[in-house]
Amino acid sequence: MDGRRASAGTTVQFPLERLARDKAAWADPDEFRPERFLAGGEGAGVSLVAAAGSAGEIKMMPFGAGRRMCPGMGVAMLHLGYFVANLVREFEWTEAGGDMAVDLDPQVRFLNVMKRPLRAHLAMRRKTR
Repeated sequence: MDGRRASAGTTVQFPLERLARDKAAWADPDEFRPERFLAGGEGAGVSLVAAAGSAGEIKMMPFGAGRRMCPGMGVAMLHLGYFVANLVREFEWTEAGGDMAVDLDPQVRFLNVMKRPLRAHLAMRRKTR
């Protein structure tokens, strides 16, 4: 609470959106970077469910928590799976070429990373009858 003390029994609330945009918890929190949740990324192991006994560190609560938790969480997660499956089914995925081509040579930083990670080029699949 900005360095202020709260009396015992005080109810403290905060906007969940602020948690997901906390610069102390996330590098570039306003950027759309889903790769941060891959293994080894800054979001690996982050719990999407803020429930008692949930595993992982809570840095975001996209579905809320407690008895007012989003009742559509299961449906949303199911639809994400369908969305990815449809992307795979509907598009041909190829490596981007030229200056965007993958370069597996290591780039030494805090962690070794690829010099240029894989970038995909998407093309609609041709419908066959």
